[in-house]
Amino acid sequence: MSERGSAPIELALGALVLLLPAALLVLSFGPLLERRNLARALAADAARTLVLTEGDRDAVVAFVERDAVAGGVDPRTVMLGMCGVPRPLAAAVQECRPDRSGMADVLVEILVQLEFVTGHAFTVSYRHREPWEPYRSRQ
Repeated sequence: MSERGSAPIELALGALVLLLPAALLVLSFGPLLERRNLARALAADAARTLVLTEGDRDAVVAFVERDAVAGGVDPRTVMLGMCGVPRPLAAAVQECRPDRSGMADVLVEILVQLEFVTGHAFTVSYRHREPWEPYRSRQ
């Protein structure tokens, strides 16, 4: 019985079994980091919008929904928390108007479904606090 020629085949199959899951894991980090950066930008801009509109939550929800769509994210996967717990965009209607010397606190959470890993979804979130400037002109 000869065993010639089986080592290259075993090496190829072994490399495939070991490298394929590692490659899929590495490829999954891209969308996760992209959504994390989007959550960071949405939270910072939403907090600034909350301050500039004097606490108009409808303007903040519309802004976050528009920018989520522009970022390639389904608005149904975005949770928004303004001075409270995060809620879906359609239900983010809680009142949020801190004192003029307080902080506007916004939390954005985005559900990320990884393409290469079925059945696993991750949530990326970012919280941003913007000072409610007590000496800003109201005009």
